[in-house]
Amino acid sequence: MNINETKMDINVTNFNINATDMNANVINMNATSINSTGVTNYIHPHNLPEGLKLCHLIIEMIVAIMTVLPNGVVLLSYTKSRALRSERYILLMSLSICDFLVGLIALPINLVYHYIPINYNYINECYLCTARTFIVVVLAGVSIFHLATISLIRLITIKWPMRHARFLTPFTLRMVAIGMWVYMIFISFFMFLDKFNTWTINTGNCLVYTIIVPGYYKILQWHIILFMVVCLISSIMIGYIAWKQSKKIAQVIVLSISN
Repeated sequence: MNINETKMDINVTNFNINATDMNANVINMNATSINSTGVTNYIHPHNLPEGLKLCHLIIEMIVAIMTVLPNGVVLLSYTKSRALRSERYILLMSLSICDFLVGLIALPINLVYHYIPINYNYINECYLCTARTFIVVVLAGVSIFHLATISLIRLITIKWPMRHARFLTPFTLRMVAIGMWVYMIFISFFMFLDKFNTWTINTGNCLVYTIIVPGYYKILQWHIILFMVVCLISSIMIGYIAWKQSKKIAQVIVLSISN
């Protein structure tokens, strides 16, 4: 009996130790949850101080207006002027349309979602949440895609001024403009599929990295990074070519003056 009682005491002691460890783990998890929640709540616009929230709201409204008005003027000029309706301005007009829609649709959607008190159970419904993210991703991606393509075409035009007209035909430019829109819509459409969409009723927001699987999010990220790298490299090379040409022109001027 004493041996059995001793074993029972040991088991009870071990159980108490395990229970204590479990309680400690629960406390740590709760502390982590509180800390992470606190950080998330502070970062999210819903939980910002009222003054800071108002500043963000005003800034985003100004950005939206400044995006819509200039691009609206460009599009209006395009419809009124025959000279601007030239084929060589197709990509610029497509970029203006994209930026106009960013200011007209994407930024107001962000304002509504982030700052205006509405029924978030309605907004956070899966497909509405995904549609909001889809619009923002498509327009942002198309805009950066246009910048990269225009920079690359300018580099080709400067690098091979006599040969670029062979393949940069009006038909090619139209296909490039349409292709950029179709490609970004296609690659962004996957977020509506259940295999790629991780939105649940407890997600709590419509941020792109919280409603799609990490692998798909990385693919979208790398697209944006690739477009920005192409744009940066093209701009650097254009600047380098311009610098070399300016040196040659300066040498010609010096020789002409000396003669």
